[in-house]
Parts: sequence; C-alpha cells; structure tokens
Amino acid sequence: MNSYNQLLTSGREFLKVLAANNSREWFNKNRSRYEESVLNPARDYVTAMGLELSKLSPHIIADPRTNRSLFRINRDTRFSKDKTPYKTHLGIFFWEGNAPKLENSGYYFHLEPDELFIGVGLHIFPKWVLEKFREAVSTPKSNQSLVKAIAEVKKNGGEIGGDKYKRFPAGYSQDVNDPDLLLFKGIYGLSRIHQFDALEKVDLIDFSIEKFRLLAPIHNWLVRMVNK
Repeated sequence: MNSYNQLLTSGREFLKVLAANNSREWFNKNRSRYEESVLNPARDYVTAMGLELSKLSPHIIADPRTNRSLFRINRDTRFSKDKTPYKTHLGIFFWEGNAPKLENSGYYFHLEPDELFIGVGLHIFPKWVLEKFREAVSTPKSNQSLVKAIAEVKKNGGEIGGDKYKRFPAGYSQDVNDPDLLLFKGIYGLSRIHQFDALEKVDLIDFSIEKFRLLAPIHNWLVRMVNK
C-alpha cells in the first residue's frame, strides 16, 4: 500500500477518535500517532499529487509543508464560541497563481471520518478577484465559456457550489446568457464520496487526479479570467 493510502484507513480512524477526544492533553499524548497516520501520509500525498497535477496545470503549487498545501490541524479559536483546539478533518490545497494562497483558484482535498470531497475553484473571491469575475461574466464571450465549463462539470458528475449575493451588483450588464452568475461570491466544482468501501483497492492519487480532471474546467476558467 502506498503511504498516502493510509489516509483512507488509519488516517480516518485517527480523525474519528480525535473528534471524541478533542483536547490538547490527549493530542500531545497521541502526537506520534497523528504524524504516522495523518501528517506523514498527507505530505506524501502532496508530493505525489503535485507531480500529477502539474500535467493538468503546469504552474500548480504543491508544497508539503504545514500552512502551505497542508492546512494546520490546530483551530483558530480566538473569535469562535467553539473552543475545541483541533480540526477533525484534513485539508490539502494546491493553488495556481501569484496572489496569496487563498486568493487563487486551485485543487482541494478534504477528508473527514465519514466523507471525502474533492473540489476545484475559489471558495470566496477576494475583492480584486470579485471585480474581475463580474467583468468576465458580464461579457457575453466569457459568460458563455463559464456556462460551458459549468455544464461540463455537471455532465462529469460534479456539483457546482458557491455562496451568492441576493442582489445584482450595480453597473454590470445582465444582458448575457446567464446573468445569475453575477451573484456568486465564489465558485467551485465539487465531488463528494461517502462509500469508502469502494476505495479499498484504489490508488488514492489515481482516484484523486481523475476527479480533479473532471472538475478542472472551473479551475481553468478562473485561471484564464484572473491572469488574462
């Protein structure tokens, strides 16, 4: 078994047990188990996945360090009523662009004990991207290319997600194929997996890259829109 495949077995089991023992005392006693079951396999996943994703997106950034492609397991509790110190999921992000990490579109891997989801896109547009996005989708040609990308993702079995504003922004043309695109605060393609039994004999990299490939039209559109 490849080391990163441990994420689907011992990794998920650790996250499940962590949810029932979410304290610094317990985590410190089990830190070596976390490193063996989650952290080290996740680093191997980033390295292997980066090589595959570079074939789809040559400028993709895959950095196995914590706070780069690997999200910290520590929660930021400063402004939250929930004071549990650790996340009970694993988040991995590969991004493409020169802006700060989370202001770029990218490929996202998210593992919980009972769910795996794989996504592409940008969850929340920073102000400067929102302006570029609105300019693009109010232009007939760019609007049509995004409509086509969305249709392709749905045809491939993916979902389209993203929070929306309730009102159309002032100053943008709604005389396009799908004016409702102007309402998006962020947009992404998503594939959810709940049946882990079906993944017992698959290679996680092979499985992930196929999902990313099917969702990639959204990412590719966003990269063209932002970098043009």
